[in-house]
Amino acid sequence: TGADIVFMFPVMRHVMAWIGTNPAKRTNITKILSRGDHLAIIPGGIAEMYLMNPDTEGIFLRKRQNTVKAAIQEGADIIPVFFFGNTRIFSTVGKNSSDSFMSKISRKLRASIVLFFGRHFLPVPFRHPIRMVTGRVVEVTKKEFPSEEEINAVMEKVIASVQELYDSKKPEWEDRPLVIS
Repeated sequence: TGADIVFMFPVMRHVMAWIGTNPAKRTNITKILSRGDHLAIIPGGIAEMYLMNPDTEGIFLRKRQNTVKAAIQEGADIIPVFFFGNTRIFSTVGKNSSDSFMSKISRKLRASIVLFFGRHFLPVPFRHPIRMVTGRVVEVTKKEFPSEEEINAVMEKVIASVQELYDSKKPEWEDRPLVIS
């Protein structure tokens, strides 16, 4: 699934549809899972873009209860995935915080407004390895109307699995702690 803003631009909409990306809406998630297909959701969204920090690796997950709720309602197991090095290929200008002024504007517009740069202050990424790793499966029992406690219990399992994944599969060059907000 992809951010809604991407599908507002005709050429980009066609490219995204061609590679099988759908707008990140609940109806699309239900349709994809009911076909028996798998999907990837990056729950951090715009808020996570503003967590880039040279001292910590930050992900925005705790407030993404609807992602877990959808998984429970559809009976879809959750497999945490993490990309090490992803936040090291570009630097951003300004204060990085999910509560920053630019973050709030971006969320309101539903489009990220981030000033970034790479090598030679150009939009060319810094040379850095990126390693994708997967964590242990969080098994989910299908329930049409899960309670808040059930959603929270699954979310805590997902958070624990992500933390375990980060700690156990961290490459030798990654020395920053993971902060899950």
